[in-house]
Amino acid sequence: MELFANVISLSSRVDRRRRMSVSLGNRGISYRFFDAIEWVWSYRGYESYVSGRSRVLFPYGIPRSKCGCFLSHSELLMGAYERG
Repeated sequence: MELFANVISLSSRVDRRRRMSVSLGNRGISYRFFDAIEWVWSYRGYESYVSGRSRVLFPYGIPRSKCGCFLSHSELLMGAYERG
């Protein structure tokens, strides 16, 4: 069985991407990098992210990194769903 991995990673983290490339390559796992979503802006007491699919609002107090992580996974999963 051939394995394939979508690797969510900040495009600026070249060091992590290099390590993952070596690690997955050594194991014979095919992969592609998905650029993680970084934070956007504030909007009336909410952190806001707007994509082609929807607008997502997060109340202040949720760490920006967790919001970006959630959005990255959501975008990747929605893309997979749309491709069937």
